[in-house]
Amino acid sequence: MRRLRAGQTIDDGRTHDRMQVRRQPAHCRTDISVFPGSYVSFHDVGLKGGTDDPALREVLHMGIADAQEALRLARRNAEAWRIDPARVGIMGFSAGGGIAVGTALAERSEASPDFLVSVYGPSLQDVNVPAHAPPLFIAVGSSHFNVTNGCLALFAAWKAAGKPAEIHIYDQVSAGFGMTKRGLPVDSWNDRLLEWLIARKLR
Repeated sequence: MRRLRAGQTIDDGRTHDRMQVRRQPAHCRTDISVFPGSYVSFHDVGLKGGTDDPALREVLHMGIADAQEALRLARRNAEAWRIDPARVGIMGFSAGGGIAVGTALAERSEASPDFLVSVYGPSLQDVNVPAHAPPLFIAVGSSHFNVTNGCLALFAAWKAAGKPAEIHIYDQVSAGFGMTKRGLPVDSWNDRLLEWLIARKLR
């Protein structure tokens, strides 16, 4: 596995093909390569409507297009970066989870993810689970208002389509638990994710 230096920028000379590599803390290092992307929230750009909001649909379209290009970039550089092009997935938190779901729902292409991880991120569009839908992992708080129900609906749609899915709903937490330690079972959601990746031979 190629080890990239923290702060090193990957750039293959194409527009927007830039990813920032961040060093993992020593206690959570694995042989999983992560290429994080950053976005402002929908609230930051003044989007407050539902899924029928034209502005939201346009931002969702742009976000999915960016995610697809990131997946193409990873696969294009798989040999140089020493990653398996058949195990390139997508993970999103909150609205980023909606982007990740939309990317998995898109027409099958070289930009289709091999697995999907949504952390308190329900779908931001109607869900018609395609034949090529990847394995899905969801983690969400039990009291995250409509997000909890949205994640349950996403899980149910995957299962109804006969696609692999796993969901963890954590008591005593709502939004934004992320990697913050709270002394609660939710603290180990990332361990459950790693176990899932190993069990599905995605790591």
